[in-house]
Formats: sequence, structure tokens, C-alpha cells
Amino acid sequence: GRDPGGALRVGPRGAGAQPGPACYALGGELPTVTDANLVLGRLPPDGFLGGRMGLDGAAARQVIQRLAREAGLASAGGLTSAQCAALGMIQVVNAQMARALRVISVERGHDPRDFALVCFGGAGGLHATELARQLGIPWVLFPPMAATLSALGMLAAEVVKDDVRTVMLPGDTPLELLQEHLRPMLRRARAEMAAEGMRGEQVQYFPLADLRYRGQGYELTVPFGAGMLAAFHRLHEREYGHSDPQAPVEVVNLRLRAVGRLPQPKLAADSPGDPDPAAARFDRRPVVLDESGPQEVDFYRGPALRPGHRLGGPAVILYPDTTLLLLPGDRAQVDGWRNVVVEIGKE
Repeated sequence: GRDPGGALRVGPRGAGAQPGPACYALGGELPTVTDANLVLGRLPPDGFLGGRMGLDGAAARQVIQRLAREAGLASAGGLTSAQCAALGMIQVVNAQMARALRVISVERGHDPRDFALVCFGGAGGLHATELARQLGIPWVLFPPMAATLSALGMLAAEVVKDDVRTVMLPGDTPLELLQEHLRPMLRRARAEMAAEGMRGEQVQYFPLADLRYRGQGYELTVPFGAGMLAAFHRLHEREYGHSDPQAPVEVVNLRLRAVGRLPQPKLAADSPGDPDPAAARFDRRPVVLDESGPQEVDFYRGPALRPGHRLGGPAVILYPDTTLLLLPGDRAQVDGWRNVVVEIGKE
């Protein structure tokens, strides 16, 4: 839609599964990001859910064309007005997601350039490489079960119990006194883990402390123990750019995390083979990547990609449950576990 100033706005409300995007042909009348990706050719109408569900490209174009008229967008360069609106929608939603990534990286003292971006969720692969570009992230890791990665994680996840107790004690309080406060938390954690069927070596316990300089309104969490004051000063320096080892410190809360380990699924790796992905390539279609207009892009079947295959962007990789977009300059390789590891091209 549009905000009060007339600019394009994406979200926060979604179309859901019912009625869903207009292209689902289930009665949806509002333009969605899925419709935009379809109009741009990034999402093929015949490849959704492995081809089991066709997408209505005409319906997607109709609702986005209406948005273009409402926003006063006209055809420009090599793009129709609907393509202009669709590209604008993608740029807006990418900017919103990039802002969210900065909150959990830059604003927490982490440099995105030191990390890889792990992409999951059904629609994540259509946006991940552009997000990585915007934040300077050099790598994107796309797992073979990206769309259901959260479900896999739920089945394989550890059992975690967290407990917290406010103590409000000076930082120089003897550890023995602080440990007295931890003992009932430890007894409770053991009982809760036993109720989950976990005992002995299956469970690990991690005591933590929330510390702050006296008078501060926020705390930092560090491992509990003899070195926690030094750890707090180092963490404060990293997070906020300064620290004062001579200033008095307060222990606000004590925490205990109990982690129960479950047997993990064994994921066997295959040896890499021929780097040529020609066997997985099935078509070449026009895709809008930028304002210059549609360009011919190779399309690949994700399940046909094998360990060792290498391919370069621009390209679209179709899986039964998700789609991965490689932009110009991106270089991808399939590893032994069939992850697609993308090296982001330099602009």
C-alpha cells in the first residue's frame, strides 16, 4: 500500500494463507511481496510448490498495476509501470529487513562483515543475497531444507530452562554468598529437567550474572564466576565503546540456564563431484533485477544440484518449497551437505 505521504509501504500486515497473495487466486486483492516477485519474473508461475500449484500472473499484475496507478508510477526505462511498482515493493521490504538485521548486528557491536547470513523460510532465498549486499555480509548459506529449517530445529533442539533471581548486591560481594542464591535455582532446574526425562550427563548448567555500573539503567550478562567483573568491563567496552574498571559495579540478577542435550540427527556428507551444473539447468527466462529492465537469467532445479556444482549469478534456483535468487557477481557452490554457499559479488 501507500503511507500518508504517498510513498510505498510494505507490511506490517500480511495476506496470510487465506486469502493469500492475489496470485494464489483465492480471493486476495491486495498486492503482496509474493505478487511483486512474480511480476518481476523472480518467482516462476509454474515452479511453485514443485509445480503442484500454479500462480496467477495476470492477477498479480492487475493488483500491482492498480498500486502503480494509485502511487502515480509510470513506465520508466525498460520497465512497465507494474514492474516499477513491484521493484519498489521489493526495495522497500529489503530495506526493512536490512534495518532489522542491523538491530541485531551493528547495534549490538557486531560487524556484519565478519559473519555469514543463514537464509531460511519459504521466501527468504529471494531476498537474502540483496540483504547481504546492503550490510556488507560476504557469504550467504542456503540450507537444503531452508523452508522447513525451523521445524527441523524444533525437533533437534536442546531442552533449555532459564531461571532468574534479582539480588541487587555490590560487585565485590564474595562469590560464596552469591552461590547461596544460586543453590535453590540449581535444585529447581534439576527437578524441571528430571520432569523432562533428562538427568546426569544429559544436562549442563550455566550460571550467569547481570552486571551494571552503579546507577546505570541497563545490565550486561556475563558468565558467573571469579572473572565476571573483568568480563563485564570487556563486554561494556565492546558494546558501548568505553569502560571504567575503577567504577563500582552492581550484581542485579543471577541467572541459571540448564541445557538438556538430545541425540542429534546424523547428516552425512557426500564428496564433491563435477562442478558443471548443466544437468540442473532447465530454462532461461527474463527477470527484472534492476531499473534497466528484464534480462535473460538461467533457471536451475535445486534438487538436481549435486555437491561440487558451481554456478554464477544472475540465476534462479527452484526448490519444491523455496526459491533462491543469485544476483550478478554472486558465485555459488554446493557443499557436501547440499548447502548452497554463496559468495556475494562486489558492487
